[in-house]
Amino acid sequence: RIAKSSRDHGVGIIDKTVGFLSESLGIKIPSPRNLMHIHEKVKVGIATLQEKRESENLKEHNAAVRSADGYEGDIEWEHDGKKCSTAQSPVAGDGHGNKRSFKNRHTGCQSAYVVTSGLTKKPLSLIHYNVSNQ
Repeated sequence: RIAKSSRDHGVGIIDKTVGFLSESLGIKIPSPRNLMHIHEKVKVGIATLQEKRESENLKEHNAAVRSADGYEGDIEWEHDGKKCSTAQSPVAGDGHGNKRSFKNRHTGCQSAYVVTSGLTKKPLSLIHYNVSNQ
């Protein structure tokens, strides 16, 4: 009853708990604003690493495909007057989606799709989607 009434009347139990932990036990807890900045830095770091690895994996995959026995050559095509070529290669794609709900309310949608090289067995592309409808 105490927790319910304190929550209903706007008394911050979390703030008091954080205060107790930091003052009594000497545990340092970042403020919500700093946590948000840390979270954003981690997201940017992961995205940067993903782009770098994706590029390295694509280069390694194309080199392995073009040096394989029986390779028949690139597929050549034109886009906006520019000639392009694509290496013919074995890849596998797999995806999955998820609909989140809480108390029979749909609160968001998540999905991911991964393309993996058939030769190097490394991921070539990762596409992810996350929307929150709160």
